[in-house]
Amino acid sequence: MEDMDFEKGLHQYESQLYATAYKFTKDYDAAQDLVQETLIKAFKGRDKFKSGTNLKAWLLVILKNTFFSQYQSDKRRGEQFDHTDSLDAFLAWKGGANKNLADSRIAVEEIKKEIDKLDDQYRMPFMLYFQGFSYLEIGEKLSLPIGTVKNRIHLARKVLKDKVKKE
Repeated sequence: MEDMDFEKGLHQYESQLYATAYKFTKDYDAAQDLVQETLIKAFKGRDKFKSGTNLKAWLLVILKNTFFSQYQSDKRRGEQFDHTDSLDAFLAWKGGANKNLADSRIAVEEIKKEIDKLDDQYRMPFMLYFQGFSYLEIGEKLSLPIGTVKNRIHLARKVLKDKVKKE
């Protein structure tokens, strides 16, 4: 694809990227920043785009990955972020713009309740992993070997999965 055609394609989908970014961030300025970062990454990586494939889907993947990378980075720096809105936005994005989120919100609340019921030894590693910390970082924070961290996260997931299936 020629650079000029690629640029036109980027601008063609800019408003759709912004709409998705706004669903993720719930903030005008943050959505603008996310779209700008997405477009910069896409332009820099234009040689990786295969002509004849779906440019919009490629851009949305870059946007989603950029959002979650920033989210994990923010969590590592200790910035506050509401998981519920992010999870709801991601579920909406995965299921399409017209999906009713009532069931998703109920499921998220049920999962949160079940997470709160977990023993601290399982809940803490699970929550840190959910927040974007690596196994190594979790092990260092909790003074646990990596194998123990992996096991506790696995067991927490299993317990949550079993509880959600029963309901």
